[in-house]
Amino acid sequence: MEAVLLGVAAALLLAQVLITMSKQRSQAIGTARMRILGNAHSHRDLEDRMYTLAMAMQYELHVKSVALLVYLDDEECTTVDSAKEATPVMSWKEARSLDDELHSKVIDVKKISDRSHVAKLLTSYQVRYVMPLNHADQRVGYLFIRTKHKLSTWQENIIDVSRHDIAHAVASALNTHRVHSRNSVLEQKVALATDVDSRSGDQVTELENARNEFVSMASHQLRTPLTSIKGYLSMVLEGDAGEITKEQRKLLSEAFLSSERMVRLISDFLNVSRIQTGKFQIDAKDTDITKIIRQEAKQLEVNAKARGLTIDLKVPETPVMVSVDESKIRQVLMNFMDNAIYYSPEKTTITVELTETKQQLSVKVIDQGIGVPLAEQEKLFEKFFRASNARMQRPDGTGVGLYLAKEVIDGHNGKIIFESKPGRGSTFGFSLPIK
Repeated sequence: MEAVLLGVAAALLLAQVLITMSKQRSQAIGTARMRILGNAHSHRDLEDRMYTLAMAMQYELHVKSVALLVYLDDEECTTVDSAKEATPVMSWKEARSLDDELHSKVIDVKKISDRSHVAKLLTSYQVRYVMPLNHADQRVGYLFIRTKHKLSTWQENIIDVSRHDIAHAVASALNTHRVHSRNSVLEQKVALATDVDSRSGDQVTELENARNEFVSMASHQLRTPLTSIKGYLSMVLEGDAGEITKEQRKLLSEAFLSSERMVRLISDFLNVSRIQTGKFQIDAKDTDITKIIRQEAKQLEVNAKARGLTIDLKVPETPVMVSVDESKIRQVLMNFMDNAIYYSPEKTTITVELTETKQQLSVKVIDQGIGVPLAEQEKLFEKFFRASNARMQRPDGTGVGLYLAKEVIDGHNGKIIFESKPGRGSTFGFSLPIK
């Protein structure tokens, strides 16, 4: 009897150990997925995002290298590889030859017939595992894994739970890349049409209208899904889908901030399009501007702390009423403060101050960042212009924010405030008349 009881106890203990190990493994896989997802949304540029994903997958899977191939259009693709040494790059035509043959989640090349075209092609690039990247029923590219060993069950599980996230992250960056590329082509066509005497004014106008129509269409198409993503992230952060861990909250907060920034960027493009077509209007109402400043600073507080920065508000405790278009003034303030955060070194302070007289009020955002080169300051508020040092530090900027800020302030009969010393910091702000 005693032996039977000991046997039962041992079996129960073993079962408990197996359950605990299973839970720990599931938790580890979930954590790995969150790390991959967090890395995926830390960059908006397509190739930067691809490289970050490749590095994250290599780290999580403990393999030799991971490569990503993404179709740019009907003739071109781009490839990144986590390997330090130079590796052969698969062509667009070769990748397309795989489309009709590969449909599974992740495929072990060793299990494909040696005589097949697919096995020969992938083996020639030293690929052991391949995973098609599908989004919205379309093939956007492939993830290639180079390793000498067979993947374990937990490695395959990490790939399986992350594959939709990876495909979505790549497709999102690809859409942004295509919008920028299309806009760049249209800009070049407009410039060419302007420079060549044989081009008529009607052709220039037609191209300008085509570009503005495209920007407006693209912005509307992007804003709808982004607003939905932002809403769902907010629900998860607020606990509507259950409790989340501290690490999950951190990653989700980063994703929420990125989606929020993208929504603001799309709003900027829409407003630029409205300016070009004469549909940009200022809807001014009496508003407490101190409330706007505090709310916008609060939204950026998490981002500032993550970068080791402090936001110091110097605004009156009592309301300061002024007639403004609230949403557009919010965009201006958000742009000034967001730029200050991105271009400021750690352990510095960003000061936001509001002063007023009987005739006008002034708002200033003062940082200790990289500043603006003297030779480039005159062009700073021109459409699509970016200072050379800003392009190096933040390659994915658009040059739209400051142009739009000036248009908004001019529309309020105000004046832009700007001072900068290269390497020592900048002051961006505006003054508005008090009626």
